[in-house]
Amino acid sequence: MRAAQIEISRRALGHNLRIAQKLGGAGKTFAVIKSNGYGHGLAESAEALKAADGYAVAFTDEAAQLRQLVGPAKEILVLQGWHDREDAKLISELGCIAVMHTQQQLHLSNQLQIRTWLKINSGMNRLGFEPHEVAAVLRALPASIRVEALMTHFATANQKDQTAAQHQAHAFYETVAGLAYPHSLANSAALLALPASRAAYNRPGLMLYGASPLDEVSASELGLKPAMTLKGRLIALRRIRRGAQVGYDATWRAARDGHLGMVGLGYGDGYPRLSDSGAARVPALLNKKICYLAGRVSMDSLCLDLSDHPTARLGDEVIFWGDDLPLATVAAAVGRSPYDLLAGLTGRLTRIYKA
Repeated sequence: MRAAQIEISRRALGHNLRIAQKLGGAGKTFAVIKSNGYGHGLAESAEALKAADGYAVAFTDEAAQLRQLVGPAKEILVLQGWHDREDAKLISELGCIAVMHTQQQLHLSNQLQIRTWLKINSGMNRLGFEPHEVAAVLRALPASIRVEALMTHFATANQKDQTAAQHQAHAFYETVAGLAYPHSLANSAALLALPASRAAYNRPGLMLYGASPLDEVSASELGLKPAMTLKGRLIALRRIRRGAQVGYDATWRAARDGHLGMVGLGYGDGYPRLSDSGAARVPALLNKKICYLAGRVSMDSLCLDLSDHPTARLGDEVIFWGDDLPLATVAAAVGRSPYDLLAGLTGRLTRIYKA
């Protein structure tokens, strides 16, 4: 087994789900497990989150894989709906719910029995019917298309200033007034920060994995527990002289005589490829003490400045994010989002599941 791996806590996933369910009150919770469960594994995430009322994935291939895993009884929502006739047929056969967001989907679904949530564009301007189109679309739907909810998605619910998100919620509720369908608005950020978004169906994603979706509120402040620990071990040590360069393009030079440590983890595993880690000061934990990356991340390895860790030994454990080093801290240091880091982890890394 490689010295770099991912450890995932089923208990943390279950804990975070219970927080989402409590916030959602009487509403049903659809756990978003797209993109391989945000890097945590589709099958394992589904099992750990089985207390959810249903699951949400992005595409039909994810839905087909998930249906084989969870059987016919569990609800599965396909967030991007169907894009061609084969997509529509598969959704119908799988008994999934699929989001409908364009008129073209009607032609692709001709006479197929499909359960759907109708998506309304309330201000994100990405997918969804315009508010003035909704009533006419509902009137024109054939009997084979069964609308089970009306939904929207927020663009800025993560931000401290909730004004724009509140405007979106208002626009949605104004559009659906008088329409007798359940509603679905809340992603993780809205579920946590915008009570008006909590409705019949809620769609938490990132928060289930123990990362905060809110810009200025930490996961620990929200009571969330990180489900993933990304770790490795030192595979090589070397001395370095002041002024000596490290890594491709020589973007980092030692400020003093010191020590370096190598870990067999790189951008081929999904760890971000940094352009200049000397400027970024990207943290890691060596034996629970902070150290920083040195030089550019390579495909299969990265380097740590261990000048303040003179007792480091081969085989010592390094944590790249997890319980004692929040994912958000690393994401900020590398200029990426927590979503990006989790979803970017590749299949090269062994995933070890713990209770």
